[in-house]
Amino acid sequence: MPSPNINSGDTSAPPLDPIALRMLLDLTADDPTVRFLEREASFEAERHLEDAREAREVMQEEIDYQRGIAQSLGLPYTTPHVPSTSAGPLTVPVGPSVTPSNTVTTIPYKPKTITAHLNSTWMRPTVDNTAKPRRATRINLDNHFYIVFWGQAGKPPVVHAIHECPQWPKWILMDAGDVREELGIRTKMLEFYNVPRRQWVGCSPSYPHDVKKDGHLFLRHYGVVCDGFEEQLKLATTKLMHFHDNQPGE
Repeated sequence: MPSPNINSGDTSAPPLDPIALRMLLDLTADDPTVRFLEREASFEAERHLEDAREAREVMQEEIDYQRGIAQSLGLPYTTPHVPSTSAGPLTVPVGPSVTPSNTVTTIPYKPKTITAHLNSTWMRPTVDNTAKPRRATRINLDNHFYIVFWGQAGKPPVVHAIHECPQWPKWILMDAGDVREELGIRTKMLEFYNVPRRQWVGCSPSYPHDVKKDGHLFLRHYGVVCDGFEEQLKLATTKLMHFHDNQPGE
């Protein structure tokens, strides 16, 4: 083998002999270090391919996401170029492809159409079902009393049944205009008979009388002599015979 010419300034390595190179490869084929380096190089190439594939998938997901946003906002969208080769490093563009706007555009709200079963005839009109004061009405019907009135001396009394008594058990003659007209009471001074005291007591038409069911109220013009008073008083104070029928309230 000729030696390099130092004086001529040629510093390049001499070419290897093919036979010597083959012998060198044969000697290193079973070398563990060489085989380890070959495996590492193979693994590195596979990792590079896997990283490139994952980068392409991430880029595709980002493109789909940006396309969906652009479609919802009604904006144009241009699909960026996605490299399909893995020979070199994969470059992922930084930032969204759609330029963000300062104003947010929302999708206009469209109310649902009212169908036929939701029109004005679908429901019945509102009806006030508030309970009526039935008890008060029944009291006015069940509780009644009698007025025995002497308007003129020497004449029999006028007996009048009263069933309208809003302030039961108080009754005021002044509030019953129809009763005053029927009895012919036009004076401002009357007398009523106090049964427990057994005497006539003067009163005005605005006096509140205490009444009871099926009771009697004796009235007269002031100073009038009552014809048949004892008979009327006996009828009012005598208890009628009552036959028990085992009915509720007895």
